Amino acid sequence: MSVDFKYLDFSPVFNQQANNLTEALRGEPVPNGFVFLSFKMDIQKTTETAFFGALETYLRSLDNKAIQSIKIYRQLKENELGGIVPFDQGICEKYLDEKMNVNFIIRFIHKVYTLRDLLFKNKLIDVGVYISCTDHAAALSLAHFFENNSDMSWRSLLNNSQRYDIGAFKNMAIYSTVSDDPNKIQFFNLFPAPGKLESIWHSWLKSLPWFFEIANFRSSFPLLALNESQKTLLINAAHWDSAKGFIIGANYDPAFKKILKGYMKDRVSLPYPFFCKIEKVIVF
Repeated sequence: MSVDFKYLDFSPVFNQQANNLTEALRGEPVPNGFVFLSFKMDIQKTTETAFFGALETYLRSLDNKAIQSIKIYRQLKENELGGIVPFDQGICEKYLDEKMNVNFIIRFIHKVYTLRDLLFKNKLIDVGVYISCTDHAAALSLAHFFENNSDMSWRSLLNNSQRYDIGAFKNMAIYSTVSDDPNKIQFFNLFPAPGKLESIWHSWLKSLPWFFEIANFRSSFPLLALNESQKTLLINAAHWDSAKGFIIGANYDPAFKKILKGYMKDRVSLPYPFFCKIEKVIVF
């Protein structure tokens, strides 16, 4: 590639002599541990406003010296696809239109999914919480705390959820820097059990260049489970300036379906995506 990586709009470019964009952005992992909580709200029991209010209040009350920061994410809305590029909104809507969205059809477990389903209708997560801890042991301890916590405020949050998940993770690499800009589109790709950590990790590595070079990822922060028995084994945290690159790439680039088939071929569970925006950042 005849690209001067010094002038790419990614921060930072770690390896300026690399042969491709993915390798140019690859940096060493950080020693922090991470906990990721996800919730599917039960709208029969609570409203979004009430749930977010109770969640933020509870998280701010945590007295744990190992917690460095907490980010709360909410599901992306259809009028936010343009991210920080306002004129991309109309383009994204055009390519999600029924007539345009003819190339992206996925059959999985006897169901058919369109690109709109993937973005909005097949929601398994409404709210995500991303907690940075000082180290791996602290993340494992905090995840255990959440799993066994009998505090009434915490149990109320779980009771108002159709489903929830708790996991502890270590960072495997840094590709550029994950943005805290609330206007950018955030993304989590979650690989559920069953599966082997090694297979899942290598499967994700093989697919990562597509997300940078076709779908226009601006960062990638892959997190591997610290506990192989937890429900989610790998999470990739990333962000986009706008969803346009992903929508057009997934709709028209045949390599995207090959990536999904590769997950199944490698006996890796098909990941489910969480397209979202930052709702709140809490720094301790």
